[in-house]
Amino acid sequence: MCLASELDTINNIFYADNSLNVIMSKANELVKVFKTKSLKSFKQKDIEKYLLYLKQQGNKNSTINSKLAYLSKCLKYHHIRLIMPYQTVKSAYKNIISLTDFEQLRNKFKNNKELLQFITIAFYTGLRANEILNIRMFHLTKRADTYFINLYDTKNHTDNLIPVSHKLNNILDNFEEFTLNYKQIYYILKKEGLRPHLFRHSFITRCFEAGLDTHTIMRIVNEKSAKSLQSYVHLRNNFLIKEVNKL
Repeated sequence: MCLASELDTINNIFYADNSLNVIMSKANELVKVFKTKSLKSFKQKDIEKYLLYLKQQGNKNSTINSKLAYLSKCLKYHHIRLIMPYQTVKSAYKNIISLTDFEQLRNKFKNNKELLQFITIAFYTGLRANEILNIRMFHLTKRADTYFINLYDTKNHTDNLIPVSHKLNNILDNFEEFTLNYKQIYYILKKEGLRPHLFRHSFITRCFEAGLDTHTIMRIVNEKSAKSLQSYVHLRNNFLIKEVNKL
């Protein structure tokens, strides 16, 4: 069976009619590069040849990865497993917000009290955006010099009393209930290449880097499982270098 016939068979098995046009363009490209060569005879050198071709055609890394993924699926149909040289794709967003990033944001939004209040609470608590926007005065409790935020009926359907950093004292002493909604916050931050949920990722990462144990972090950020918590951690190179040099 020639390559074109093999790909037609695979496409009809794995892909719905409404996606065949996109898939067929990938299949036709493979036929153009490999002519009548059978998938069963593919070797690692053929993958490298295809990668070189894709780069020469000026494909973006994300497009290259999509085409390699399609080829990988076709090869797996014949139980052939070869190494796919997926390319690094630079995210349009940051992984975390550093202290420097945060200070720059604070300076940029210093005249927008409500937005400044949001990003400061988000940066120092890691709370979800809607949890922050739903804070009302009666949610705030101050004991001695420490503020607590009472969370009611959260995403995890639990109530939680969250102690927060003293760095938030000034913000919470002058707290005003939010009038901005999530969409407004989202589009303002999007212009800065940021997302509201990025503050949660940043806070949880900083907690791990500071040495807090998993159960303590779960309690602080109101996360139910250690597995879900791990998805928020993006350890930075300077932290990893410092840790490995302890050995």
